Amino acid sequence: MGVDVLLGGISIPFTVILTSDPSMIYLTPVLVAGFLSGLYSRTHSGSVKRAGLRTGAIDGLPVVWSSADLVVAELSAPLDILALANVVGVLWSLFVITFSALLSALCAIAGGLGITHSHRLCVARGLKPFEQVIWSQFIESLSCEY
Repeated sequence: MGVDVLLGGISIPFTVILTSDPSMIYLTPVLVAGFLSGLYSRTHSGSVKRAGLRTGAIDGLPVVWSSADLVVAELSAPLDILALANVVGVLWSLFVITFSALLSALCAIAGGLGITHSHRLCVARGLKPFEQVIWSQFIESLSCEY
């Protein structure tokens, strides 16, 4: 399982917690998870767009809750209204999951550009890139002198 899928899964509870009313879905966790996915993917795998799409598609799944709420609200309606509610629910879910994936991909691209830009600045100034500094500090903290 990739980090992008893990980030999408971790952000689902935050999306559900922020969404107290099923008629409104808050996508702030999608933005944050997409950005973090881009940061990670740029430094490790390089596939920033696909990582962002996967993160957003996973994090867009809570919209199914909203669609199910729409269908349940129409259970006592006539059969034709119930069929229409089912079609609208499925189409709405597909639209929001696709929108969430595209939004997350844009944030992942921004995250990937940010890490690339900071890496270039460090190299141009003769400094170690951020991830190398953190890693070297971690290794130094593990060394013991007696």
